[in-house]
Amino acid sequence: MKNRFLVFCFVVAMAKGLFAQKSCMNFSEANHTGISMTELDSLYPNAVNVNPDTYAVFRGKEEEFGQAYREFIIALAKYLNENDFIWGEPKRCFNKIYFNENGEVDYFLFNFKPGTLSEEKQERFAELLESFKKEYKIQIKTERPFSQCSPIVYQDF
Repeated sequence: MKNRFLVFCFVVAMAKGLFAQKSCMNFSEANHTGISMTELDSLYPNAVNVNPDTYAVFRGKEEEFGQAYREFIIALAKYLNENDFIWGEPKRCFNKIYFNENGEVDYFLFNFKPGTLSEEKQERFAELLESFKKEYKIQIKTERPFSQCSPIVYQDF
């Protein structure tokens, strides 16, 4: 009986790993796997917006959000460095990050200019993003999910 229970636990653990969907990937992979940024954008309103007439989750708290977002990106850069991710030279990237109301990353989508980062390096970047998002969340909370997009220049410390 004990062996059957152990086998059952093993099968459940394996199935969970097989069916776990990645949430950190480049724009092309997201599109290919059926993740629609248009749909995500409808579920995760902008954190801030330059148009004062447009709804933004942190309207009136732009500075507070900006500080939290900068700290989040700095923590990510440190995490990449601590995990021996070497850029070699500065790499320009566009990020679109979808956060839940607790500040945890639900989706982290990125887009490097074609030819600037190898496919293997992008895969490693995505793997590290997946582990980073489990350990770190943005240090600001709200009552609803939100998104933030921005260009970032990643570089070595």
